[in-house]
Amino acid sequence: MSITIEICADAASLAGRAAELVSAAAQSAAVARGVFAVALSGGSTPRGLYEMLARRGTGARVPWRRVHVYWGDERCVPPDHPESNYGMAHAALLSRVEIPEENVHRMRGEDEPEVAARAYEDELRRPPLGAGGPADGVDGEAAAAPRRRPAVAARGAARPAATVPGAATRGASSDGRGALPVLDVVLLGLGTDGHTASLFPHAEAVTETERLCVPSAAPDGSQRLTLTFPVINNARRVIFLVSGAGKAGMIAEVLEGLRIPDAIPAQKVEPQLGDILWLLDEAAAGDLGEQVRAAAHRV
Repeated sequence: MSITIEICADAASLAGRAAELVSAAAQSAAVARGVFAVALSGGSTPRGLYEMLARRGTGARVPWRRVHVYWGDERCVPPDHPESNYGMAHAALLSRVEIPEENVHRMRGEDEPEVAARAYEDELRRPPLGAGGPADGVDGEAAAAPRRRPAVAARGAARPAATVPGAATRGASSDGRGALPVLDVVLLGLGTDGHTASLFPHAEAVTETERLCVPSAAPDGSQRLTLTFPVINNARRVIFLVSGAGKAGMIAEVLEGLRIPDAIPAQKVEPQLGDILWLLDEAAAGDLGEQVRAAAHRV
């Protein structure tokens, strides 16, 4: 696994760069495998990306009929609710492009949370994700090789990755239920408390190693649905989209601080067969150490 940091001038340029990356990934996956599977995130930062993809130009280069859209998490509200992640993505993107309705795989936030989570697990096991498998260029022997936990990085140096239980591709049982889906791209945000998707500090969902999707309660008591780390860490690429000075301190904690993943769940994002891209604006990158900032790419 590799970690790359790109720093953009502002939120608008971050959205433009993210749109370029998603468009390129969609084209590449469509050529290589005939389908592009992406998990979307909610929040204000990805909205700019979705609006950019919906415009002519970058969006026009996306092979929408070969795109399958999933979600990293969802609030337990109806799809037309103002807080629905699906609703935001539908308004900003999906209603504005020619993507087949059957290619949109939303979490049913209006249903009872446990029922909705189990249903989404079944959805993740259906084509086009099916039984999943290793990412391109990685054989089964390499995927199964054990990895040692690295030492904690010093301040000012990017923190290396560690293995997350349940993250490596598992073989399917006779009914196919033991395998992990492989998403091409998972888009994630970062909370000021270190959460990502709806995986909150010290929550049971953070330590889940078998389920693909579970109910999760936010600190304010609101109910959510979320993908688990085994699914996130089986993706070909994870892209964090983070903007604003309010996230700068937590970004530094995730990348350079002590490894305390139960308290900082974003530290558990470590795709075993893929890579992580941190796409930040200047404000969000403001607290990173000199070495990390020097190694980051300016775009």
